[in-house]
Formats: sequence, C-alpha cells, structure tokens
Amino acid sequence: TNHLDLDGTEWLERLVLSEMGHGGVVVVSHDREVLDRLSTHLLHSAGGHGELYAGSYSDFLRRAALQREAMEQVESDASPAGEEEGGVLPPPLPDTLRPSRFQ
Repeated sequence: TNHLDLDGTEWLERLVLSEMGHGGVVVVSHDREVLDRLSTHLLHSAGGHGELYAGSYSDFLRRAALQREAMEQVESDASPAGEEEGGVLPPPLPDTLRPSRFQ
C-alpha cells in the first residue's frame, strides 16, 4: 500500500474484503488504517514463534500494551528493591491477555 494513491488503496480494500468470504487472506502493510479496516486476526511474529490475536490492529496494540504492563508489574513485584534477580518465574498471564501461539 506504500505506493498506492487513495483510489488504489480503496480498490485494494474492496477486493480483499470481497475475497474474505472465500477463505483466509493475508495482508502485509505498513498502513495502520488499512490494517485496522481489513484485520479480523493478526499474526505477530517474533523470537522464532508467532502469536495470533483476534481483532483489528488497534485491538492488537491495546492487548500488546496490556501484556507489557502486566509483565512489567510481575517483574517489579518479583524483584523487590535491593534484592538480586534470578530464579523467580512470573505467574502466567490471565487468559484474556494470552495470545494463541504457533511454532
């Protein structure tokens, strides 16, 4: 979508939306608005595995931020000031924050 004008982007969005009823469609784009309009699920790939999130790109960003905050809180709770870190595993994330994992 980087080199498409508005008409081209709108045409592509209509085409993708029309094909979505016939099976899965993979969209790769840097355009957050396009991703928001077209996404029903996102596969986030990092660290050698993928995490599947249901919803739009904005939903993914919100969930990812909540996950980071939860992990930071767990880490700060597990490491009181002045104590060395190590050997303490954080509790698992609640199901509402846990994505599906693919390896």
